[in-house]
Parts: sequence; C-alpha cells; structure tokens
Amino acid sequence: GGYAEYVVVPFEALARIPSCVLFIADIGREIARNLPLAQRVHRLYKPLLARPDVHLLFAMSPQEHAWMSREYPPLLQQCEALELKKQSGAEYARVLARKIPKLNAVRRRIVPDSALQEIVAFLERFPALGALPRAGIQLLDEALAASAARGEKLVSTETIARVVEEKTGVPRARLNQDELDGVKKLEHALNARVVDQTA
Repeated sequence: GGYAEYVVVPFEALARIPSCVLFIADIGREIARNLPLAQRVHRLYKPLLARPDVHLLFAMSPQEHAWMSREYPPLLQQCEALELKKQSGAEYARVLARKIPKLNAVRRRIVPDSALQEIVAFLERFPALGALPRAGIQLLDEALAASAARGEKLVSTETIARVVEEKTGVPRARLNQDELDGVKKLEHALNARVVDQTA
C-alpha cells in the first residue's frame, strides 16, 4: 500500500459521509502527547469540520482534553469535544457484569464480583493492557475461556492473574511481593517520622 491506500481512499470515504453526528471514541488516547499526529488528524477531518451538516464529537479524558487545549487548540475549537469523567472501579465492574450473559452464553462459568474487581484493578495497574471498559471485556472473555479450558466452574482471581501474567510477563507472586514490600517500607517511614516528632 502506498499513498493512495492510506491517504486518498480514507479521505474520499470521509468526503462521502452523509449528514450525521460522527462520534469518535478514544481519540484522545491516540493523539494526546503526539502533536504531529494531532495535526494530521485535524487536516484529515478539516473538510468534515467545514460542513454544517456534519458534527464531529470527540470523546476524551480530562487529561487528554487539557493536553489538546494547551498544545493544539485548533482541533478542539472546530469540533465538539466531550470530556469523559473517570469512572470508579465499581462502575467499571458493573459494566463488566452486564457483559457476562453474552460472553458466558456457551461457557457457563460463575463470575463473582471479586473477579470483576480484580480485572478492573489489573487494568488500572497495567495501562498497556488497554483502556476500560473495552480491555476489561476482553480480559473477562479470556478469563472465562481459561476457566473453561481448565474445567473450573468459577472464574477465580487466580485465573485472571494467570491471564494477566501471560499478557504482561509479570508474575502474580512478584506483584504481591511488591505490595508487601511497599507496606513494610511505609511502616518503617511512619515509625521514623514519629521518632523525629517526639525528639
């Protein structure tokens, strides 16, 4: 593929879009902190932005919106931007819970709330796994498949940890050890401060 495949064809396809509201999710994650890419995206969408019958709505996190406002405001000035709030872990777990019937139709495994919370915790800890909720749904599906392959009726936090370990290369035992070391260091630091205060 050359220039025509990657530039001309998508540009022509965008020019043929009928009157609509075009919602583009996760655009901030793709272009934030990448000024040249933000400029190229702006050039690509410029003909659409000029049309009164097409409205572009970009969804992005508050941090991505702040970066765009500071580093490349022309794109935000010509489109509508929807600043998404960061959902809580419990809200993401509820989103995952609503996907269980569809993902679990064939495998029929039990998915406790603790497993959903573990999925959210891992994804918040390892952003490279992807953004919630999409990456959470994928991780849940993989955990269901792993449980089915092992003949387990219940999707355990251990099964989820194995899937995350395969994806990240970070062993579960190491994660727990890092957390334990952090608590021990915190206790030592607090004891040192108390001693300094009384002296």
